[in-house]
Amino acid sequence: MTLFEKILIATDGSENNQTAVEEGIKIAHTCGSSVYVVYVRDRHAGIRVGTSGCGNERYVPAASE
Repeated sequence: MTLFEKILIATDGSENNQTAVEEGIKIAHTCGSSVYVVYVRDRHAGIRVGTSGCGNERYVPAASE
C-alpha cells in the first residue's frame, strides 16, 4: 500500500499554478500514486471550451510519464 494511492490536482491552467501541478506529479511518481486532474475555468472569462487552447495540454504528457 502506498502513502497516497490517489492524488487529485486542481488547476486553472495558469502559470501561477504550474509549480503546484508539477510538484503533485512528482509526489505521485515517488509514491506510485494515480493522478486525477480537475481543470477549473471561469465560465465568464471568455475562454474557449475544450482541451485545445485552454492551457491544460502541458499537464497531460507530464502526468503520463
